[in-house]
Amino acid sequence: MAFVPQPANKSYFFDKGYRDMGNTIKGAWARNRMSIRHYRDNLGDLGDKNAVGKLFFGVVNVLAMAAVIVCGSIITAVITLANIAILVVFMGIVYIGFTAIWLVDRLYLIRKKDLYGLPRV
Repeated sequence: MAFVPQPANKSYFFDKGYRDMGNTIKGAWARNRMSIRHYRDNLGDLGDKNAVGKLFFGVVNVLAMAAVIVCGSIITAVITLANIAILVVFMGIVYIGFTAIWLVDRLYLIRKKDLYGLPRV
């Protein structure tokens, strides 16, 4: 009999699921850093403005960087924790469900005195 690959992705939640969650979190923090870099780069583009304009836009960009550093980091951290909590709960429910199904199957096989689950010949 030829080997036929199974269509299901075995153990997604405990391998690729964690990697996907990690990539999502890294992406959120990367976007936070990109926003900070954007405002920092704006400080270098003030050369064509007069002294008052440089001062005004310099202060605006510094305040924007501070807001992203403080508020953006807090919001990103809160959403990251919420994301982790939701996914852990969902993964736990799925894991408990699969464990319950496996346990019921094992109990059924033990009751029928068929410890291997093989068809009878």
